[in-house]
Amino acid sequence: MTELSTAEEAMTPRASRFNMPEWLIGLLRHKLSVFGLVIIFLSVFVALSASVISPYDPLQQDYDNLLNPPSFGHPLGTDYVGRDVTSRLIYGTQISLTVGLLSVIIAALIGVPLGVLAAFYGGWIDAAIMRFIDAKMAIPGLMLSMLLLLTLGGSIMTVSFALGFGLSSAQSRLIRSQALSVKEREYFQAARAMGVSNFKLMFIHMLPNSIQPVIVQASLGVGFAILGEAGLSFLGLGVTPPTPTWGNMLSLAFDNLRSAPHLMYPPGIAIVLVVISFSFVGDGLRDVLDPRLRGKI
Repeated sequence: MTELSTAEEAMTPRASRFNMPEWLIGLLRHKLSVFGLVIIFLSVFVALSASVISPYDPLQQDYDNLLNPPSFGHPLGTDYVGRDVTSRLIYGTQISLTVGLLSVIIAALIGVPLGVLAAFYGGWIDAAIMRFIDAKMAIPGLMLSMLLLLTLGGSIMTVSFALGFGLSSAQSRLIRSQALSVKEREYFQAARAMGVSNFKLMFIHMLPNSIQPVIVQASLGVGFAILGEAGLSFLGLGVTPPTPTWGNMLSLAFDNLRSAPHLMYPPGIAIVLVVISFSFVGDGLRDVLDPRLRGKI
């Protein structure tokens, strides 16, 4: 009996290593979140393997096949200079996801420290940071991104920075409100009374206990950034052509709407699917990470 108990105890830690986190189990119980995860994983796979699965060079022009409808050789047709739409859609997935992820990372790098600093110090520092954020939020996000891109030019990094700078306001406000709550809790006050440095108080005690809403906002922000990039590219201010993005593919499709209406469907459907997928995953994360919302989404 003793040997059996010892064997069971020895096996328990090893088995526990393979247990899924509770948040992941909760997320997988949401059917819409599972759908979103599947679409996101497929998109990431397409983006990472673009050079392998793409049938043509996305920049290769063929003036003998202009604005061709879908065919066996070109499943999604060709554009106004004979480029394969399928190949451009595949490489556009790579660019659009990169811009979306970079934008959210930049937004977090700008917004999270500002929000934590404002909550921790309060007083005039809090007032100055929040008035800066209020002034930034007074300018519509798309217009602010357009102003930055007119100054910086269009590239993957500049578009990501312009979108991330606009998204950072929501991150700052969100983490500030959460950090103010953490600031009043007993464990935080105890750490401060023990003489813990301000840096450790902010980024070891305050930030980790305030980050959950920011994670949810970040998952939603990727979809907003992809949509923003598409809007900027449609207006001619996004990533500079001929680099394929879903937005500039839509812009070219709009220019040839009457002669080749089939061009608008691939990038349009891709944008809708990926954006709503990130939205579904964000809703699922919000439900899992905030028990008060469980069953209401």
